[in-house]
Amino acid sequence: MPKITFMGAGSTVFARNVLGDCMCTPALRNSEIALYDIDSKRLEESEIILGAINKNTNEGRANIKTYLGVENRKEALRGADFVVNAIQIGGYDPCTITDFEIPKKYGLRQTIGDTLGIGGIMRALRTIPVLQDFADEMNEVCPNAWFLNYTNPMAMLSGYMQRYTWAGFWKFMIRTATTFTRKSENGLLKRILRKSMRIWSAMNISAVWAITARNPASTTRSIIPGSSKAAARI
Repeated sequence: MPKITFMGAGSTVFARNVLGDCMCTPALRNSEIALYDIDSKRLEESEIILGAINKNTNEGRANIKTYLGVENRKEALRGADFVVNAIQIGGYDPCTITDFEIPKKYGLRQTIGDTLGIGGIMRALRTIPVLQDFADEMNEVCPNAWFLNYTNPMAMLSGYMQRYTWAGFWKFMIRTATTFTRKSENGLLKRILRKSMRIWSAMNISAVWAITARNPASTTRSIIPGSSKAAARI
């Protein structure tokens, strides 16, 4: 039974559309669905709507559970196969309004201020620290999960998760190497790719240790613990 964790399940429209589609998909109908949010009222509304979809269109096959608050976030993530992110940090009022109004004050007008430009940058800066927390906890309780991002600014947040979190970075590198080696019929090329990845990983792990030695306060806790496991999977 797959487990799908929806972060920001209080985003009722996104939760309904994404998870409704999942419950209409044969491979995902029997999923365990973990709904996580920090707003109890909106979480309850989403649970009611998704419960109705599960009952009326899915014959009650899915097992839907709710998790409220940061203290329950890790349990929502535990054992997940897919983590869907649809959070909004700061809400529409004041943060989204501020993203428009302050730039406008200085002559910078935006059509949609959540994807590009100064509004997108400000939204990314608010959201990235929370995504880093998600990544740290995913690395601990669901290291093999796929992270599916629905939160804007899409490019900035997805880029951050891929480049600067240990789980996202290694998942990208390992799957890239695996794709190349599987598609190659040349045994020598396969060995070269695998050897290169091992050398590359050792160099980067050594670099992290060197940075830590120079600055023990540096935040590498999401990098070091998964290093041996990640290298072993290549």
